[in-house]
Amino acid sequence: MIEPKRIGRFLSTDAQGYIVPDVRSDLIPNLYRPVIAWVAEKLFTELNAEALYLRGSVPRGLAIPEVSDIDFMYLSETRDRELEAEIEALAKKRFPEVRDMELGHFTRLEYSEIHPPQTRPYIEMLLKTQSLFIAGTDLTVGVEPYRAGLDLAGHIFILSREFDQLPDRLAKAQDEAELKSRRQWFCRRLIRAGLEITLDRAHTFTRDLYLCCQQFGDHYPEYRVEMDSVLVNALNGHEDPLLYQKLVQFVSQEARLRYIVNP
Repeated sequence: MIEPKRIGRFLSTDAQGYIVPDVRSDLIPNLYRPVIAWVAEKLFTELNAEALYLRGSVPRGLAIPEVSDIDFMYLSETRDRELEAEIEALAKKRFPEVRDMELGHFTRLEYSEIHPPQTRPYIEMLLKTQSLFIAGTDLTVGVEPYRAGLDLAGHIFILSREFDQLPDRLAKAQDEAELKSRRQWFCRRLIRAGLEITLDRAHTFTRDLYLCCQQFGDHYPEYRVEMDSVLVNALNGHEDPLLYQKLVQFVSQEARLRYIVNP
């Protein structure tokens, strides 16, 4: 059983309270540079990519080989899901340090979409605050910085719907490894949603799971123990996340009360 450890950090802010991204090219471990170059070449030559970004632990210098995922976001006006899946599978075979990979696709329209009650585009926020530009045309040049608040939230607005879809998602797992992965996926979503309902008061932001639980527990001590159990499950995938129904309902209700006018 993997036990939670305090790993990661909150994003810092400048004197005006704007988020300062903690991704840098010099923080990328040399071990990951070949796979990044290989994926970039595949995306630009085979999937018509116009811009490529790297997210997650790798550009933050926090990646653990064979444990951490490597997450990309790329702009293209077309999409080939089958080819994406082939690239992801081949990358895991060619580069043993890659446990898993995500190729997050978006179009220019999706990049500019605003989903109320947010006031700015969500994908723009991800690229501006948490992503490292790798190749192509950098869309974030000239984009105004972000403060920790509602516009950094994303999980809380779809958490309830994802929970409703979870039984079917779990049932379609092909084997125990995939079932474990899907349990972990939802647990991570729930933990990050827990942090998001504190943004209007804490004004600090992170995606690191241990710190998300810590910030949530500071504001909702009556739910601290339950969220800590979600963290253990996010690391191990040993427990059915459908057991978290009441916690999901609470987080979703708090989101509506705090952020959504006339829910």
